[in-house]
Amino acid sequence: KDLELFNTFSEQAALAIHNRELIDSLKDINRELKKKVHELSSLHEIGKVLMSTLNEKDLFDSIVRIIADEMQADRVSIMIYAPDHDALEIISHYGLDLSPFERTFVPLDRSLAGKSYRDLKLIYTNALEKSPYAAFRDIERYHTGGCIIQPLMHGQEIYGVLNISDRHAPTGHEFTDDDLRLVSTIASQITRSIQNFRLLNEMLQKRSYEKELEITSSIQKSILPTHFQKSAWFDMGVISEPAKLMGGDFYDFLAFDGDQFVFSVADVSGKSLPAALFMAVTSSIIRTYGREVRKPAEVLHKANELIYQNSQSGMFVTLFYAYYDAPEHQLFYSSAGHNEQLVFRHDTRTFEKLGTRGRPLGVVDSQLHGPFGEGKVFLSEGDLLILYTDGVVEAINERKEEFGLDRFCRIISDNMLLSSDQLVKKTF
Repeated sequence: KDLELFNTFSEQAALAIHNRELIDSLKDINRELKKKVHELSSLHEIGKVLMSTLNEKDLFDSIVRIIADEMQADRVSIMIYAPDHDALEIISHYGLDLSPFERTFVPLDRSLAGKSYRDLKLIYTNALEKSPYAAFRDIERYHTGGCIIQPLMHGQEIYGVLNISDRHAPTGHEFTDDDLRLVSTIASQITRSIQNFRLLNEMLQKRSYEKELEITSSIQKSILPTHFQKSAWFDMGVISEPAKLMGGDFYDFLAFDGDQFVFSVADVSGKSLPAALFMAVTSSIIRTYGREVRKPAEVLHKANELIYQNSQSGMFVTLFYAYYDAPEHQLFYSSAGHNEQLVFRHDTRTFEKLGTRGRPLGVVDSQLHGPFGEGKVFLSEGDLLILYTDGVVEAINERKEEFGLDRFCRIISDNMLLSSDQLVKKTF
């Protein structure tokens, strides 16, 4: 009977122990579940911050506070590599006694640029008296019981470091592998945010640059004459379309005493902003001398002397310059390396090419170059003077076919009865 009673007590004790184990196991599961929920909640909070914060400093400050709360750490900091100082800059922190008005750097023994993380050795100095960070060696992630140093990196490119240290009571002073996995996930989110902010900054800088280019383009277009006073001697049409937002081709038109006129067309070497700036200088020089001097060859000679002195970048300009005496129907012209221009004879429906000896402006000084050649042609009523740059005849269509001089001449010949304005539009 004692044995039977003892067996009964033993079974009840075993059941109580089993229940206790189940309850402890359930508590452990609930504790882990609660921890996971808290971790997910922290990640969710970080995700919301990433989605809603447009300021990089505010974003990192929010993430640091979330990490400190989640991991119950006394000190948290985000350091980003600053190439201008070849050091890590503490851009956001919790628990460090640092001045909010001064940039704080942690020196490195070598640059992060172009180094894989395995080859990188970050040496923390004693410059920060209250810094909890010790030196850590060339390992992918440094982890001790009281400190986690997690690199912020994508592929082989490292952006900085996330530091967490000194876990406080009641949690204790040890970080676990679960903490390390959470930190790794947070670090990847921080890295993506750094990449996004850099892409955003690049996009904003690009937009600012494009805006500046648009302003420069509008200034360049304002240099070119757009309104032409009607003349009893001829009608005129002009069209200019840069290959990019701005270019180096330009033209000009001057009138004197109602029956003396200057026409010019030019092509600056290169494209975009440098060509546009050089074009503005050249156009101003040509126009200045054109108001003082009537002989085309002399205008080019004087202009070349000044352009050569200011052409330190190796840029040059080809130019065709013509002076027209309307009462005499005489066109005097000179070319500085420009492609041959055209006169279409109304009566014979044929083309004549206009060209003279001369190098592009800005290649050699005027003394070495010598006089520019000058030509003269008589223009009859109905004749067409066609001034253009090689961008017209060398234009390429979607089938990689060049527009060509023959096609250009054919369009002019076939549409010779149109007004000059209609005719230039027809070529486009």
